[in-house]
Amino acid sequence: LLPHFLDRARTEGTERELGLLVSRYVALFGLLGLAVIVLAKPAILIMATPGYDGAARYVAPLTLSTWLFVANKPVSWSLTQGRRTGLLSTLHGASMALLVIGLLIFLGPLQYGVMGVIYATIIANLFALVVGFRISRVGFRMELPRARLAMMVTLILAGALALILLEPAGLDLPRLLVQLAVLL
Repeated sequence: LLPHFLDRARTEGTERELGLLVSRYVALFGLLGLAVIVLAKPAILIMATPGYDGAARYVAPLTLSTWLFVANKPVSWSLTQGRRTGLLSTLHGASMALLVIGLLIFLGPLQYGVMGVIYATIIANLFALVVGFRISRVGFRMELPRARLAMMVTLILAGALALILLEPAGLDLPRLLVQLAVLL
């Protein structure tokens, strides 16, 4: 995807096409993340001993953190294409400093354990995405379909939240989804 992005970025008048490419990239990985969230618990039950059942509760927030990291890649590509690699290094350094500070806070006085590590990672990735996007808009223009992107992000996050909230209610989500697919 990166070579295609950079090839298109060198061509004048492709701002809209690049925006659609990025929105599809973000949506694809968001949908893959939802699939991971849905299938994680059954996969853990099949592949691991019963002592690892509790690991399923970490899948959704870890998937969110990974999705934020993946969504940040087009920002990095934009900074690279806009020849702003110094800012890219500074951004990554700042987000890693924020990660270390978050780890010190969540693991130190707050003692959140594994969830603290996940929270710190989410905060650092979100920071890198938001600040990187703002910086990348200065030197490199990409016309993002904002309404479509906002709708996709909202649907993906709502789906993930629904999966997280429905799971403790005792619903066997994979079985329910298979039954719905059979009915359709």
